[in-house]
Amino acid sequence: MNDPTFVPNLVWDEHKLVVYAIHKAASSSVIAAFVLAAGGDLRYEKLCRNERFRWLTTDEVLNQCADYKRVVIVRNPFARLVSCYEYWVAKRGLKTSFRDYADMVLDDPTADSHSWPQTHQAKEPTFIGKLENIHTDWEELQKHIGMRLRPLEHRNKLKHEHYMRYYDHVSRDTVSKLYRDDLKTYDYTFEAGV
Repeated sequence: MNDPTFVPNLVWDEHKLVVYAIHKAASSSVIAAFVLAAGGDLRYEKLCRNERFRWLTTDEVLNQCADYKRVVIVRNPFARLVSCYEYWVAKRGLKTSFRDYADMVLDDPTADSHSWPQTHQAKEPTFIGKLENIHTDWEELQKHIGMRLRPLEHRNKLKHEHYMRYYDHVSRDTVSKLYRDDLKTYDYTFEAGV
């Protein structure tokens, strides 16, 4: 189903903890750190079958885990969309300009789960960390949940130019409209990103 509330989120009942998994905002690295903390295996098929975790949609999280700590790492929407675009170019052979990709996402924001607004995926988090401050925010997250985790490994890194180089005034306006809530909620601007 193409709805941001149906993205699976990691739930660790033993610690009354939900980790919102936002694509292209260090989600693979963050999930891996929690899986390793639980003594788990990082192979995807093992991760999905790990008996210590369950996976819930955002709506299910709100219904079933109201008293849990809910943590999320977010990313500047302008930088995140470039990363989404490069993911599709590198991994799927997408052949379109960045501006056309941004227009496509604005026309149908639910078409690609990697580009869904972060505010639609992470409802009522008790901790918000930013990828741009990941080292200090990772320490704060650990204090918030009362658990030591391994340092984050940079997983699934894509090499590309600085995100600002992808934008012209039209694509910048397009992305500002699409991610209006993200920009406001997480206090981001075009200039404030990785």
